[in-house]
Parts: sequence; C-alpha cells; structure tokens
Amino acid sequence: MTIINPEGEVPLAGNPSQAPRANPGNATTRATYISGDTKITGEIRSKTGLVVDGEVEGQLKLDDEVVIGTSGVVTGEIVAQTVRVAGKVRGSVRGLKLVELQSTGSIEGDVSAPRVMISDGAFFKGNVEMGEQLHADATRPRRP
Repeated sequence: MTIINPEGEVPLAGNPSQAPRANPGNATTRATYISGDTKITGEIRSKTGLVVDGEVEGQLKLDDEVVIGTSGVVTGEIVAQTVRVAGKVRGSVRGLKLVELQSTGSIEGDVSAPRVMISDGAFFKGNVEMGEQLHADATRPRRP
C-alpha cells in the first residue's frame, strides 16, 4: 500500500528507511517511524513528521505530517499540519492544512481541517468541520 502525495509515492509499511521525509527539501530529515510491533502510550510532540504502523495510545501533536499506515492504530487526539489515515484512529483529528481518510482507513471521532478528503470505502463516524477559516483561526496568535 502506498500513499500518493505531492512528492510522489510513499510506502507505508515495512521499511523505515522508506518512510516519508518530514521535509522533502532536506534530505537528512526523515519522519519518525513507529513499526508494526511497537506500542507507545503517552504524548508525542515533534517538529518533524511521523509514520505510525504500530499502536499509539495518547495525543499526537506535530508541526509536520502524520501518516497512519494500514496496520497503524491511534487512540487519542491528533493535531498536525497534514493527517493521512490508511489505518485506524479513535479520537479527534485536526489538520491545519488537510485531513485525508483513505479507502482502507477509519476514523471514529470529529475531524476539522480547511480541506477534508474521504475516499470511497473508508469508514467515518463523527462530525466534520472544514473551511479556510479554520486555517486562519489556527495560525492566528491566541490572546491570554
């Protein structure tokens, strides 16, 4: 299974060296890879991308892209620039640019993003809030 993104095909399972680059313009920066035999409990924060083929229970907050591979399972809130789901998510998903639910993916929780894409065959149970105003609100500094 591969995800097609603006940089081309990106493999989702098997080889962490093939994980998507967190910053395609910087060849030395790669996304963090959580393999299929790994379970993590707790909060994950990162400035680079994340590929989940294992299991994560907790909150994910990233300044880059999150990819949930076909064998990936996340239970908890996800907040990232772009969220691509080919596996399972139980919790709210907030994409500052895009949330993409692929045909093999499922989300049980609310989704918010300026752009939301749901492929035929995907499972979704929740509410969707989308529009350009969400991006403007997310990038505006919050007052104390």
